Amino acid sequence: MPNTPASKFSSLQGYGTAFAVSTAMVFFLGLDARAEDQVAPAASAGFQGLPPIGDRTLPPPSRMKRGRIVRDEGGALSLVENSARELRICPPEDTGSCQFSDLASALAAAYPGDTLVLAPGIHPSGANVSVDYVTVRGEPGAHLKGAAVEGKGALVISGAGVTVEGLECSEISVRDRNGACIRLEAPDLTVRNVNFHDNDQGILVGGGASGTLLVEKSRFERNGRGGRAHGLYVSSDIDEFVFTGNVVVSTKDEGHGVKSRAKKTFIAGNIIAGLEARDSRAIDISNGGEVVIRGNVLQKGPNSSNWQMIGVALEKRTHARNRTEIEDNLFIFDTVTGADGVIGSLQRWGQSLGLTAQKGVAVRSKSPEPVSFVRNILVGGKAIGVPADPEENKRYNDRRSAGLKDFPTLPTKAAQPTD
Repeated sequence: MPNTPASKFSSLQGYGTAFAVSTAMVFFLGLDARAEDQVAPAASAGFQGLPPIGDRTLPPPSRMKRGRIVRDEGGALSLVENSARELRICPPEDTGSCQFSDLASALAAAYPGDTLVLAPGIHPSGANVSVDYVTVRGEPGAHLKGAAVEGKGALVISGAGVTVEGLECSEISVRDRNGACIRLEAPDLTVRNVNFHDNDQGILVGGGASGTLLVEKSRFERNGRGGRAHGLYVSSDIDEFVFTGNVVVSTKDEGHGVKSRAKKTFIAGNIIAGLEARDSRAIDISNGGEVVIRGNVLQKGPNSSNWQMIGVALEKRTHARNRTEIEDNLFIFDTVTGADGVIGSLQRWGQSLGLTAQKGVAVRSKSPEPVSFVRNILVGGKAIGVPADPEENKRYNDRRSAGLKDFPTLPTKAAQPTD
């Protein structure tokens, strides 16, 4: 997002009152000033009815509304906005059916409220999405691939209120091992129905972010790199992180499936599973905060580097308010390495007799406030890890005793296993 203002106000010198009124309305209504940087006179203290504006600056072009100033019958001025548009972007091999051949060119022509549509095919170049309130939408088959910009990610979001939906994004990797399909550096982002796979990271929230991050109905697969990148990472700049209806599987290289430092974190109705990968925790709530983890299927595979499913406030505490509710989840600890063979049968037999130690802790917490752990189902695993009423939770020794299909099959929801 540009930091240089479009124009500055200077003192009125000899301008009429009507001009000053119109200029003030342009400033407060945000009329588009893309074409040129005009010096607009400010209202001086000598004009009655207009407050002095002083040395204020116009918003940057990406934050201005497009439209025209009109005057009604009573003489009041208002801004009539133009209708939102769809700007279509084709991959390089398709030269005839779109207005633009790359996302950056489309963004240069976009206004707030526009939708940028990526046509089917491989799009090898990403962009800094600096325009507020735009939607970046992929048609079926649209794929951002290997398209990192600014050494950060495929889509660097510096405009407020952006929506990203319907895309596939893969092979985003940068030198510092923190490349992301989406790098958020602005307030309020919505992500839905996006397939993130084989990247350093699916989503990374960086400096400049704030407000609410909503991620829904998306898939994160084989993301992670070098123990410092995860399925997705949410910084403490975010006020509220909402993560619902997603699938996170096979996070690599000791990365967490979901890592959040947000002040409020709501994780519900997801499948978060390590499967055969060498991941770390399924969910890491690094700095506590107000947390709800509800109705998820959480699975830990035999190759995991960390047998804790959820971590709460295990790093330095940054949030003044802390409350954690973990309820109605299904925890599956697949610690048996040879699940379908003779070795697996012997390991299960040994665990059932207490001859082989179970692995896995549902929650490890250093939160200053107690963790509420109720109505959860544990399949395998050694311990819950936090104080919990055994009558409020149900435990099974392994998948078979819980009536679940063998590893690596995953239930589609955290329903009560069949007795």
